[in-house]
Amino acid sequence: VAMLQDPASGAATWITHTEGLSDDFVLTLMQTADGVLWARTRDGISSFDGNGWTPYVSDVTILRQVQYPATITEAVHRWFGARPLTALPPELFLIMTAEQRPWFGNTRSLQNASGTWRQYQTIGSLATPALTLDAEGRLWVAAASSLSVFEGQRWATITPFEGLPERDIMALAADLHGAVWAGSDGGGALKVTSQGWTRYEVQDGLVSSFIHAVTVAPDGSVWFGSGGGRVGVSRLRPDRETWATFSRSDVLGGRSVRALVADAQGAVWVGSEGGVARFANGVWDPPIATAAPVTAAEVDATGKLWIGSAAGLAYLDGDDWTTVEMPAGRGTLAVRDLLSAPDGRLWCATGDGVWAFDPQTGGWSSLTAAEGLLSNDVLGIARSADGQFWFATAAGLSAWTAPAQ
Repeated sequence: VAMLQDPASGAATWITHTEGLSDDFVLTLMQTADGVLWARTRDGISSFDGNGWTPYVSDVTILRQVQYPATITEAVHRWFGARPLTALPPELFLIMTAEQRPWFGNTRSLQNASGTWRQYQTIGSLATPALTLDAEGRLWVAAASSLSVFEGQRWATITPFEGLPERDIMALAADLHGAVWAGSDGGGALKVTSQGWTRYEVQDGLVSSFIHAVTVAPDGSVWFGSGGGRVGVSRLRPDRETWATFSRSDVLGGRSVRALVADAQGAVWVGSEGGVARFANGVWDPPIATAAPVTAAEVDATGKLWIGSAAGLAYLDGDDWTTVEMPAGRGTLAVRDLLSAPDGRLWCATGDGVWAFDPQTGGWSSLTAAEGLLSNDVLGIARSADGQFWFATAAGLSAWTAPAQ
């Protein structure tokens, strides 16, 4: 680290490990609100308070875990030093870890005509492909093979170091009993509670190790959609620990399930690359073909089914699809996720920001990076009970609250 005593002269004083720096190879520098300078190095973290350096050295016991080979810039996350980890400022989450452990920090807050924004950026702008809110209102976010939960002030993260499979988490859903269910790309499914987590694989009854869609039905059953490997969907009744699997592509409408949603009456809709199929009262209805592979599905308060795809937003009218027209001059938007808000609007996650459609007026509105979105590449949407929206993007998370009316 170089310190300029007189910027005009350019004279610098170099600080190395002999002055207390953890290592001479410095990867990141940042200053927190209390004026402390933090340096993330190859061999730990060091802080400078104006008087001297304090090293936070990695826990070498983790480096010796041969089943999870790691370097200091990948996944080591336990630190020794003058202060415990819980006493470190929340902004430090951005520099504590790197590629394989995506911590979040409140990197920016702003308020403008569009509303109030908070941005939580991941290390290396790692994408956050899935998110959900649990029964207690806590936000859960997937990033690579890690699962993070935000309780209002701080983040806690579960990673392969704590036992999760080293596979990307693709889908999240929460039940009414406090559990969060996750599907991964090759690592099966997970049930996460305050007591720990349980992993489900093919040998337990799961249709495939590649689970790309998860939903919870009103009766408490959990549905998992296969995005690879064996074709089909599985239903788990957690109260009985019983499984049922449906694996005929002609019944489901396709071979790869990317969207699952249950309506208030308990029917489950399955979206695949070939169309949508409905399971109700123990019977599968014939699949209804779609113009493009289904990537998102949602049922609104009136019971109407909406789907998102590369062809845009559409809803089911009888046995036919009606595609929603975009505003004049606006090309088709590929919809990755859908959320039906209490006011009836359909919120769409797209590669060009967040778009909201009002079925009552036929009008569209949008939120982009120009308003405060962390990235226009939006992957998922969630809404808390108090009306705050969470947008998962390719660079992290954005929390948005609309201006007061």
